[in-house]
Amino acid sequence: MGTPILIGHDVIGTCGRGAAPSPTTPTHTRREKNVLTPIRNQRTCGACWAFSVVETVETMSAIKTGSLQVLSVQE
Repeated sequence: MGTPILIGHDVIGTCGRGAAPSPTTPTHTRREKNVLTPIRNQRTCGACWAFSVVETVETMSAIKTGSLQVLSVQE
């Protein structure tokens, strides 16, 4: 199974082989709870895993603390 490619926390394909998994929580629910950061465009970065990791950490932190903070993918 390949790594999901996320655009604004929506799975649009995979990086590698296999099909992307279905999200377990609807995106609209996360948006309503204000635990999603703005959409990032990775262009030709080639580090889809970094975008996925940073967005996951941002969302998990926002769910736990109630405060949404935007983190840097480059750092």
